[in-house]
Amino acid sequence: MRVENHFSFERRERQILTQPDIMATENKSLVKTEQNAHLCSGCKMPITDRYLLEALGLYWHEGCLKCNCCECKLGDIGSTLYNKANLILCKRDYLRLFGVPGVCAACNKPIAAFEFVMRAAKNAYHIECFSCQICRQRFRVGENFHFYNNKVLCWDHYRMEKEEESTAENTA
Repeated sequence: MRVENHFSFERRERQILTQPDIMATENKSLVKTEQNAHLCSGCKMPITDRYLLEALGLYWHEGCLKCNCCECKLGDIGSTLYNKANLILCKRDYLRLFGVPGVCAACNKPIAAFEFVMRAAKNAYHIECFSCQICRQRFRVGENFHFYNNKVLCWDHYRMEKEEESTAENTA
């Protein structure tokens, strides 16, 4: 599933420039900084740390790029963020606020927006419910399955269903 509001960001080593410059800040005090230093999009101060984050085409102190809901530092939990409705969000808060809760096609119980799911065609399944719908054999990551007649099937049961269908067509 591709999410339109999902972005990666990068932790980069800041280029150290040698020529100092004086810059006036909003409160009219003077700050000694380097020429062409990046300004943090969060606190609006020059980034003089060794590392900075680049996200959404902007630069951030590592501590300033935070989820607008839970205020977790996004650089501490990975290298992705979600951006929607002028909010910068971690994955959990994005799914909590904007995720589409669904119903598992196998057990018909709700699927929370933040849960991992398996998908086959337009159906969503809890991880623990994703199994052959005849023998209940669970599929492991990377294992092949067949989606046939709106059912998730293992290879053996897929073949059996196809053979039964062929037999029924030949006798008709």
